[in-house]
Amino acid sequence: KVGSDHVLRTETINYFLDPAGAETFPDLIARAKRLLAFIQQEFEEGTVDIDKEEADQISILLVTHGDFGKMIYCAYYNL
Repeated sequence: KVGSDHVLRTETINYFLDPAGAETFPDLIARAKRLLAFIQQEFEEGTVDIDKEEADQISILLVTHGDFGKMIYCAYYNL
């Protein structure tokens, strides 16, 4: 439930939806899309040394905090 103070309160965490100077959720999704585009570009341009015959078996590990990880997931699956 979002209160008049623009805070989304859940059982486990509170999200401040528009704090001054901070990234909003739309900002985070935009950053996640840029990250995914960068990874795809690096892969397609061959700047990453990958055997193209085995390219469909490649895994990439991204380490981040939970909220940005959720935004990467949303951006990847267009949610």
